Amino acid sequence: MSTIAVVEDKNFLFGEGIKKILQFLGHEINIIGSLDELEKVNKLRPCLLIIDYDSNPKMTRDILHFLFHSNGWQPNILAFIQQPTLSTIIDLATYDVKSMMIKEVPFEEFETAIGRTIENKSYIHQDIAPYLLCAIKELNKNIDGNKSKPQVHQDSPLSKREIEVLEYLAMGLSDSEISIKLNISERTVRNHVYKIMRKCESNNRTHLVVQGIIKGWVTPRLN
Repeated sequence: MSTIAVVEDKNFLFGEGIKKILQFLGHEINIIGSLDELEKVNKLRPCLLIIDYDSNPKMTRDILHFLFHSNGWQPNILAFIQQPTLSTIIDLATYDVKSMMIKEVPFEEFETAIGRTIENKSYIHQDIAPYLLCAIKELNKNIDGNKSKPQVHQDSPLSKREIEVLEYLAMGLSDSEISIKLNISERTVRNHVYKIMRKCESNNRTHLVVQGIIKGWVTPRLN
């Protein structure tokens, strides 16, 4: 059984629904009701912290700021959003929130998101992925050497060619444009994309690019 902390503020019904689902899945739940209770997170060290961004954006930002700049342990975070906006996603991406969901999702998708986040993997809802990609590009334009800069992992499972293809996908190029850039056929480009999607466990290209950027395998560049 996993220990999960839920930040609960104004949206009582949403919080109750989350708690019932988590209990059904067999998780132990701890409620964080205010900033004063954040130390509880460090003591409990839950495998997952669930936040509802919209219920109190300021409180959410304060919590994320506290955790992000803490010298101690930092939990895996799953954030729920009613309606994604670029500013909201920039807020969350700045504080290294890797899993983001909209509130109206099927039970199976919620269960999958919880499982992946607990395993220290990311889960980005398809409606949020385009905003996250734009947010990461905005953050990349303003890199000042702080913690928000993606770290390039040397243990990437991608080949050099696959990384090149992924970088061009991050720039928004089509298969045809990538084939011209790399002097290969469109069919070869599609084969590379298919292999990258399997390695990144992604089911669409936008999510694939987001995963590649989050993992530090590519750095987004503007056209």
